[in-house]
Parts: sequence; C-alpha cells; structure tokens
Amino acid sequence: MDKKMFENIKEQFSSNKLLGALCILGVALLVLSKFIGDDDKNTAQPSAEIEQQITDSYEEKIQKELEEILGNIAGVGKAKVMVTLDKGNEKIVAKNITESERTTLEEDTEGGVREIIDYNYQGELVILRKSGGDEPLVLTEVKPKVRGVVVVCPGGNDPSIQKQVIRAVQGVLDIPTYRISVMPKK
Repeated sequence: MDKKMFENIKEQFSSNKLLGALCILGVALLVLSKFIGDDDKNTAQPSAEIEQQITDSYEEKIQKELEEILGNIAGVGKAKVMVTLDKGNEKIVAKNITESERTTLEEDTEGGVREIIDYNYQGELVILRKSGGDEPLVLTEVKPKVRGVVVVCPGGNDPSIQKQVIRAVQGVLDIPTYRISVMPKK
C-alpha cells in the first residue's frame, strides 16, 4: 500500500500541475509574510514620540481637571486653562553598579612615600527582555514640573475672583503665584 501511494505521489509530482501549484503557494507565502512584517513595523513607535504623547496627555489631564474644579468656584463660570510644563517625564533606570578602590603605598630608596589610589566605577543598564524588544528597567518616573498656568474665565477681571483662582491653582499644583495668570473672558 505504501509503495502504491509513493508511486502515485511521484506521478503527480512529475506532472506540471503539482509543480505549478507549489510555486503559486510559495509566492503566496512570501507575499503574506511581507504584509505580516509590515504590520509589526507600523505598530512600533519611536520612544521619543511615545514620551511626547505621555507629556501631552499629562498636560491635558491637568488642564481638564483645573477647568472642572475652577468652574465650580462661585463667580468663575466656565474657565479655559492652559498649562505649560518644564520638560518631559524623567525616568530613573536601574543599573548594575560595580565599584572598587585599591590603594597602594610605594616607598622609594630615598624614603619618600607615594600613595596611589586606583578607583574603578562601572555602571550597566539593567535590560528587560520582552517579546517586543529589549528595554531598560524603569525604577521611577518623575512627572514634569508645571512652568505656568493661564486661566481665562468670565469673572477674571474681578480681583476677588482672581485671588480665589490663583489660590486654588497654587494649592493644586504647588507653584508660585507669579506663574499663574487670570484673565477675563471675552
């Protein structure tokens, strides 16, 4: 039975139909693998772009929360808030640190003493291996500091409203009052 089956396959393989089908299947697999490879490249984003998106979303989150809370203060009305940040997120990464110090005392023939200190420091990033690639181990992530805030609201020309808004923003963000501006809305 095996011998008969082998002869059948051999006959079919020698025919042009089977060879043509195998060629078409091979080309189809090559084309399909190219599309699958392109999808992986499109989903990967450069880290600087991801960092910018995180900073933008943090900035937008602060603005939204301030607009919501300031809108609830009596006399302020619907406020529009703009927040500027100092710089992007700061990531503190883990390092394997190796330090060594060796002290050598040398005496010369005339009685002089010389001390030689050999200090060696090596720091290597701790890398996490993931399916999407390698990346450094992040221990902490420091959010950016707020540089300044501008609040535009209907009661912004009233000094008592300005004082309440400045106090509220200062209390939430812990920034000095000279970095907060309150303006009247058109």
